Amino acid sequence: MSKKLWQITYQIEGLIPAQVKLKRKFWLKKDEILLKAGEGRIDAFVLKATEEDRFVTADDEILPYLKFSRFLSNGSVSLQGGELQTIRAGDELGQDPSFGISVISSRYPKESVADMEQHASNYLREIRELHDKYIGVVNENDFLSTALDFFYSANNEPAYEHQSFINSVICLEALYNEGSSALSYKISHRASFILGLGGAFDSIELFENLQKIYKVRSSLIHGEGALSKDTKIFEALRYARTSLMIFFVLLSNPDRQCIGKHKRKKSILKEIDYAMLDVSKREVLKKEISKRISDFSLKTPRTFERRGKDGKIEYRVTAW
Repeated sequence: MSKKLWQITYQIEGLIPAQVKLKRKFWLKKDEILLKAGEGRIDAFVLKATEEDRFVTADDEILPYLKFSRFLSNGSVSLQGGELQTIRAGDELGQDPSFGISVISSRYPKESVADMEQHASNYLREIRELHDKYIGVVNENDFLSTALDFFYSANNEPAYEHQSFINSVICLEALYNEGSSALSYKISHRASFILGLGGAFDSIELFENLQKIYKVRSSLIHGEGALSKDTKIFEALRYARTSLMIFFVLLSNPDRQCIGKHKRKKSILKEIDYAMLDVSKREVLKKEISKRISDFSLKTPRTFERRGKDGKIEYRVTAW
């Protein structure tokens, strides 16, 4: 008698353009999580081998990959479904899903779609590799997991909505604050210092922006203000993204992993504070960050274009 297996089917929208089809099956996790092209979406199939496992939620299976995709992708991503059905063998995973919703878009020229399809699997592979490299760091540090959750939520809200902005700031709070006092001061100083080490931000400008951002955040929370074009909404999201990347890098260091889980956050924040005062400590941090931050750079082409015989651009599109 064959052992009963379960297949849980999800739909992922926004990870790749709706017109783009995966040329072949793609294993997000070998023999456990399979991706296939659906109608204007990606279908994700999760294999469950035991009665208990089939009740594990998408939060534990698919969402961690989608959260890491936010470091490589520009668009928002949504996850739906969770339908359960039995299958007879593992090689049946992904066959005959019991549902389907077509989401077809005509946004992209067909020539660009063909170009994107050549790179879609490599793009998904980069997401998988980034997840596999840093998911252990997230799971070992509760504050980092919290920050990643709010960052993901901020990315999936409309950019000019209050909730997106607030979630970005909460992400920064989860990373840079260890107490209930002087929140604005600690976040502004620590974030402007550590982000400035990478060279992509001017520390003084960043400090001023963070002071303004936190003032608006406080007004929103207390119902005393509103977002405006001067609020630095996109900056808040950029600061949250880069801060998370830096904390991933620093907390993957084996020496810091030897510190107890409950002491690790205070320890790394103290290390940042001391580096503000000590040039040698500052250089050590800078070198460590610079060495690994490229892990979060997308190697797969993001933008596709075609020129006519006259050299003029016929189209230029961003895929992900």
